[in-house]
Amino acid sequence: MKEIKNKISEVIGLSFSLAKANFKLRNEGSYLGILWYLLNPLALFFMILFIRNEAFATTNIPNYPIYLLVGLLMHNFFIQLVGASINVIQLNGNFIKSIKIPLEALVVSRVLQSVFSHLLEIILIFICAIYLNAGIEGIFIYLAVFFLLSVFTLGLSFIFATLGAHINDLSNVWIVLGQLLFFITPIFHAPKVDSLLYNVNLWNPLNYFITAGREMFIYGRFPSAESMTLLVLISTITLLIGLWVFNKNKHTFAELV
Repeated sequence: MKEIKNKISEVIGLSFSLAKANFKLRNEGSYLGILWYLLNPLALFFMILFIRNEAFATTNIPNYPIYLLVGLLMHNFFIQLVGASINVIQLNGNFIKSIKIPLEALVVSRVLQSVFSHLLEIILIFICAIYLNAGIEGIFIYLAVFFLLSVFTLGLSFIFATLGAHINDLSNVWIVLGQLLFFITPIFHAPKVDSLLYNVNLWNPLNYFITAGREMFIYGRFPSAESMTLLVLISTITLLIGLWVFNKNKHTFAELV
């Protein structure tokens, strides 16, 4: 038990150090620095909002701007992080061969780096909620849901990091899947109940996280106990599966990079 605790402490400590170093390195020498994290989702947000107002003036979604913003930010966090995890083993090949470290830290640090970035984006949600009088208490619900989304994404990142070490074209496959998810997942639209798109999203885990994250902002109510329980189960099971897959294969990584 003590060895497990020491291993977890070592992974967490190293992960934070790597995440902070990579976060600073990415922004070093940049004129806009951390603002670059906000420009892409903001540009897409205003573009979709403009197109929706021009082409689809009628909608039954209350507080649509925050509906759209929450959907975009959670989707971008998920897609970009899983995509980045695919190459995390290949990019750290020399590191893996020369230094004996817990390899889990490479994946966890990448997740933490994305979490650092997303904390800046949460400010946009806060401002939008105030502007629309949507209730800033929704931020606390969002943070709880975002934590579960991070755990879920960490589990998938372990799986995709393992697959990425074996499959060179996986990044290209994920780009296509990410584009499909963008249009399938209710980010800028709301599928009609019992429609084909609605039934497809019943099997889309990302849909449940985004829906729960919006609940307080859009409808002024807490997510149901059933939906939160489902998110906890999805996150926990995915993390356990991801850790199992990663640990079962990590001894082969040095040979593949």
